[in-house]
Amino acid sequence: GSGGDGMSAQAELAELALERSAAPEPLADCEGYTRYGDRGDSDPIAGGAGNTTSAAEGVGDHEIANKTPEHFRTAAYLQSFLGQLRGNAECMRMVEAHEARHGLRFDWVLKLRPDLAVARALKPSCFWDPRVVHQRNDYIYIAPRDLAPALLAAPRVAYYGCDRDYNSAAGREGHPGVLALEQWIFARAAEAGARLRETGQEVAAAPLRPLAPGFPDVLCKFVAEGSYAGAVALFVDGKGRALPHRPDLLQPPSARDAADRASYGLVVAAGEGDGGGASNASHAPPMGPMVAASAFCRAVLNHNPANAPLTPPTAIVPPAPDALCGAFHKPRVAVCLSGGARTLPHTLARATLRDNVVRAFGGDATLFAYLKLRDRRGDDRPGMGEPVHTEAAAARAALEEISAGANAAIGTLVLDKGQAGDPGGRLLTPPAACTNYTRYGAEAVAAAQRRNAVWMAAKKARRGNATSAEKAANAPPEGADGRFKSVAYLDSFLGQLHNNERCLAMVEEHEERHGIHFDWVVKLRPDLAVVRPLKPFCFWDASRVHHRNDWLYLAPRALAAPLLRAPLREYEACRRNYNSARGADGPVEQWLFSTLDSMGVPRAEMGREAATAVLRPLGRGHPDNLLCAPAAIERGGAAGFGGAIERERTAEGAPHRPDLPPGELCRRVLNHNPTNSAP
Repeated sequence: GSGGDGMSAQAELAELALERSAAPEPLADCEGYTRYGDRGDSDPIAGGAGNTTSAAEGVGDHEIANKTPEHFRTAAYLQSFLGQLRGNAECMRMVEAHEARHGLRFDWVLKLRPDLAVARALKPSCFWDPRVVHQRNDYIYIAPRDLAPALLAAPRVAYYGCDRDYNSAAGREGHPGVLALEQWIFARAAEAGARLRETGQEVAAAPLRPLAPGFPDVLCKFVAEGSYAGAVALFVDGKGRALPHRPDLLQPPSARDAADRASYGLVVAAGEGDGGGASNASHAPPMGPMVAASAFCRAVLNHNPANAPLTPPTAIVPPAPDALCGAFHKPRVAVCLSGGARTLPHTLARATLRDNVVRAFGGDATLFAYLKLRDRRGDDRPGMGEPVHTEAAAARAALEEISAGANAAIGTLVLDKGQAGDPGGRLLTPPAACTNYTRYGAEAVAAAQRRNAVWMAAKKARRGNATSAEKAANAPPEGADGRFKSVAYLDSFLGQLHNNERCLAMVEEHEERHGIHFDWVVKLRPDLAVVRPLKPFCFWDASRVHHRNDWLYLAPRALAAPLLRAPLREYEACRRNYNSARGADGPVEQWLFSTLDSMGVPRAEMGREAATAVLRPLGRGHPDNLLCAPAAIERGGAAGFGGAIERERTAEGAPHRPDLPPGELCRRVLNHNPTNSAP
């Protein structure tokens, strides 16, 4: 159905079966099969200890952690088992019938519980290994079509064919005492030829329970990397550590005034008890990291105000990010694109900026843009930086599509016909008063070339004794041919500072004109491809700036001015020289980050939480995306630019597609993607 933004999943409803009968599933008439019955009747009930389950380890079924085998020998539990077998088989039957009726064959079969809350968007189809079934417990299966019958139909055939008994008290290898129904199903699917892989941290999904007597609220108590609650409340950083999304919620509410609480968007605060609902908690003690993560998990799932029936049932469903963050203040979000427009009109850029940034972050968004239509490169060497000029009509069409598709209002759009780096056709130069500043230009390039020649000779003389940093460097300290000291390179640096400041000015002017105040400012390059959706707004720590290199910033409003204006002011006041040589101030982003650090602006690199890359055309003068090179992926790890695209968001950082050569997925979704072109 249509969402609150007028968009839908665009999925055809092929067959719908709504069964009203409460008749029990038929029992298998098989000699030797385990008997089930209500506890306390004459049926034998297994007992004993040793009911260690995967839940106790933080990775399995949360509901069986405090139960013993007799809980699983009742008639009700058997009916649950048999019902799941029939439901799976019916799904497979409907898929096969549809294929036969329409003369087609599906490539994937997704089977999931209907009472499921999926807290983070699944990765796109091409990111899943097509040789295995991916499963999150028995909640959701992502199955290649050829493996679907082994997963969905074969277990029922095995049970009713009297081939495989289900004894819930049989335990499993390494875990005596209880054999949960999903473990039996996984074993039967494997016997039928389906290779299964638990998704763990990659799929944040859990059954949604009403807040009412008789509905246990325990899932969010087990918070660990890979657990159900952990996939919702934790993320894995660049060092492989599982950390809470919202460490700012660790601060006790009594330490924050009302304005701070509003800016953080905190509505629900729960203590360490059993999670019994919302609370003002004005004098609550500080929470430990996992307790805070548990409270956040509850706020997103069962304790979410959106966890309630629609009234009426045909009412408009809000977008998923806003529904997931229903327990938090819905923020006003300013989204500003600034810099050279370049590949913004390409289908891949505009689609991912629309869906994976603006729609995925959520809130009430307003789009701003300060774009340069004439391109200019920081690397102006022949063959290395061919300009990508953009027509005003194409840039405006891309912006309007992003706005309409993401249901974002349009603020101020400036399409400057000047070059990237020189607004209005002006050449940007350092302040004349800053006599101590590094100089750029033809003389500086010649001097840099002489220094580079000395450096290269020394490196060659050392040969096998070169340092690891020297081996990793792709160019001498001042860039190949001394390019880091060119006017074009300085212009790129100053252009970014001015673009950032102009974004903030447009946001401030809009706030004053409309009498509003934004809660977040999202600033990004317009030629960016964001290949996986950002997490919703309430998942971001609201006490710091989050950034992916200098390509994408998520800034709480209070930190937007220090982020976007202060660095330019520091440079113009002769307080922060920029020496582009490696080992000095280095690339532009290194100077920016060190400047923010010197001013005490809290920041965090997003790493694998933002799988993004600058999008280049394929052709002469545009070097293919180096971040996809296998050596670069290996060097940068799972949190590197290529690694964030190629690898999972788990502690292990395994490849999404082990069936492809290293770097191939990265190449196919970026520069070598057919959608990397204008529509």
